[in-house]
Amino acid sequence: MVAEHVGWRFEHAVEQVRDQFLENIRLHLRSDVPVGAALSGGIDSSAVVCAIRHIEPELPIQTFSFIASGSDQNEEHWVDYVNAHVGAISHKVVVSPSEFGRDIDDMISTQGEPFGTTSIYAQYRVFELARQAGISVTMDGQGADELLGGYLGYPGERLNSLIDTKDWVGALRFLNNWANWPGRARLSGVQALARQYFDGTFYDCLRRLYGRQTVPDWINGNVLREMGVALRFPHRGPQQTRNGRRLMAELAASLSERNLVSLLRHGDRNSMRFSVESRVPFLTLNMAELLLTLPEEYLVSFQGETKHIFRKAKRFAISAIRVKKFCANSVYNTAIGSTGFVPPVVLEQALEKTVRHEFIESHEHEDVFFTE
Repeated sequence: MVAEHVGWRFEHAVEQVRDQFLENIRLHLRSDVPVGAALSGGIDSSAVVCAIRHIEPELPIQTFSFIASGSDQNEEHWVDYVNAHVGAISHKVVVSPSEFGRDIDDMISTQGEPFGTTSIYAQYRVFELARQAGISVTMDGQGADELLGGYLGYPGERLNSLIDTKDWVGALRFLNNWANWPGRARLSGVQALARQYFDGTFYDCLRRLYGRQTVPDWINGNVLREMGVALRFPHRGPQQTRNGRRLMAELAASLSERNLVSLLRHGDRNSMRFSVESRVPFLTLNMAELLLTLPEEYLVSFQGETKHIFRKAKRFAISAIRVKKFCANSVYNTAIGSTGFVPPVVLEQALEKTVRHEFIESHEHEDVFFTE
């Protein structure tokens, strides 16, 4: 049961999270050999790299990045921002189809079990890149989504918690606020809520409505049915929860039973294939106990912002992470037109404002740079 500690103040919790994260980085920097970092350009891996520089101003930092060249998911520009700011030695890998064909057998053998996404291959190549550079210990941001309420913000669980406490108005406001972010819609939030209440055939129907298939197109479901295979997607809710704490119960289950367990296994197999020790500084017991006892709105805010408290705690962070929230031209803009979201400034203005704020103007009395 994930109970909330009473008496939290948001400002105090922000400092606690920041201090714990920096302590985690200090702990994971202990090594007899140089420590590198996997850098995707996202908030989690960027925070790890920036925290390393915050703690060790003179330490040589080597980063390793998979570049999805030609893809909408290419975050190379954010990788470059982070590397430039911390003065890191950047290593990048861009993969061709022929390379994937060359490596697929070895990767399958390395994993030793089926896997459902080629993102496993991106990680495989990042560890290979680290080894080629002579780095045998790396850090990355694995586990931050499950600890901090990332991904899309677990809207079904957040709404369910608000309904538990009879906060109907708050639930409606959260749904509207959550849906206003790029790539989201009210219908998706309602569907996520509905999945909290249904199982069995109705749950399968909801999944199909949500665009998720029980059987992929390349599998003949009739053959499996004839062999007695139940083609149902199991609805695995948390074994224990309490009213108003649905999000925290789901995060705890993701950390210990579901999503993260598989991701860590994939990462461990990939890293060991190239004799690299992969460290995950977000995933400490102290960090988990701290975050899972916070009020749910500290992780996923009433405005629908994911990882809310961590975004406020990044006082050591850099322009690249902060600018993301200002940008009109980012990899997250694919659904902006349909949501009605209007960025407050365009990319060029955001860069100018951020550089002026951080490097020109004096803000000696400010503890945190809020970007909202």
